[in-house]
This record gives sequence, structure tokens and C-alpha cells, in this order.
Amino acid sequence: MDNWAALEKEATGSSFSLSSPVTTDPKRGIGRKHSMDERSERRAQVYAEGRYLLRADLSRFYPSVYTHSISWALHGKEYSKQHKFDPTLGNRLDKFVQNCQNGQTNGIPIGPDTSLLIAETILCKVDQELAKQKVTGLRNLDDY
Repeated sequence: MDNWAALEKEATGSSFSLSSPVTTDPKRGIGRKHSMDERSERRAQVYAEGRYLLRADLSRFYPSVYTHSISWALHGKEYSKQHKFDPTLGNRLDKFVQNCQNGQTNGIPIGPDTSLLIAETILCKVDQELAKQKVTGLRNLDDY
């Protein structure tokens, strides 16, 4: 909770995401910003405006996330590599996630609300790179 403001900023910085995390969901600690109805409406709007449609599902996204990419998403890859032993937020989250995965650097747990936050943090950076290439679209979790 001490770092919620910083994490929320990073995990909600995508114009593509339909699964941005929020803490206002009465049923979960961290929920999704858009309801199913809103997702359908936004999807229809994007379909109507686009010339081409590409659908993609990042196969086995959660099990294949490299935990060091958490720090890369938060601080940049170069900075993170130069400061891999500093107690930055990204390095601490990386270590916490590794501890949940028996010390492995591959994978984030499937199911916990915190994993939604971590996944959104990473995928927001991917979305931002796509937007730089003039790509528009929508993403719900790991489905584009």
C-alpha cells in the first residue's frame, strides 16, 4: 500500500487497456476499471474505426513473465541492469514474486490481485511502445 500511487500510475498508463486496476471493486482488493458492458462498447467502437483488425492472445503470459521485467517496466531496462542490487521498488517486487515462485525468475502467480497489477504494469509499457508506432487498439489482460 505504501507504493500504491506509484504502481497505480504505471499500471494505468495505457489507452489500450480495458483491465486497468482499481481499488474500488467491492468484491476484490484490486479490480478492473471497465465493466463487461463498457468493454463491449469500446471494442465495437475500435472495430468500426479501424481499417485492419489483428487479434492476439499472449500465450501463457503469466507463466512466462521474466520477473526482472517488472523492474524494467518501472525503471527502464538500462537503469535496472545498472542498479540490479539497489532496493528500488521494481527490484523489491521482482524478489517478492520470485519468492512466490520458489525462487524462479520465470512466471508470476496466476490468480492473485497483485498479479493483475504486475501484469498491467508490464503490458502498459508494451502498449505505450505500440502507440509510438501509431497502432491503436484494445487490450484486456493479455488479449489484444
